[in-house]
Amino acid sequence: MAVLVMDLNRFKQINDQHGHKVGDDVLIKVSEILQKEMRKYDTCIRYAGDEFVAFLYNAERETAERIIARIRKAVGALVVKVRSGKEVRLGISVGMSMYPEDGVELTQLFTVADSQMYSDKFESKAELDQMSEAGLREAVEVEQEIEFQRAQ
Repeated sequence: MAVLVMDLNRFKQINDQHGHKVGDDVLIKVSEILQKEMRKYDTCIRYAGDEFVAFLYNAERETAERIIARIRKAVGALVVKVRSGKEVRLGISVGMSMYPEDGVELTQLFTVADSQMYSDKFESKAELDQMSEAGLREAVEVEQEIEFQRAQ
């Protein structure tokens, strides 16, 4: 069995910038994605706020990893339209533990999966920061090129 602990990335920003109604809509859409991407006999619950816990029964590590990849892809592709025609996107951080390799008690399995989820969240944030930094550098380079062309 695999235990997944999942946390939505940038959910607080969505709630703060667009209101709790949009946040509720996001949670509903993510719940639908989770239900669709998991197998019919797996269990997924909303744990708190924007966190979910899933139990993948009779799942080998490879099966669980494939399900996680599908979840990440589907949540990453989710586009929610908000007021004024804007769109918001979010991601999901996922941690996994395997029974009995990572523990035989639920608290052990949850602790391992939760710790991995926070590692995933940290890595995702670092990737976003790098992408933002690269995008900023590219924008500055384009602006410098435009200025150079104007000067000629």
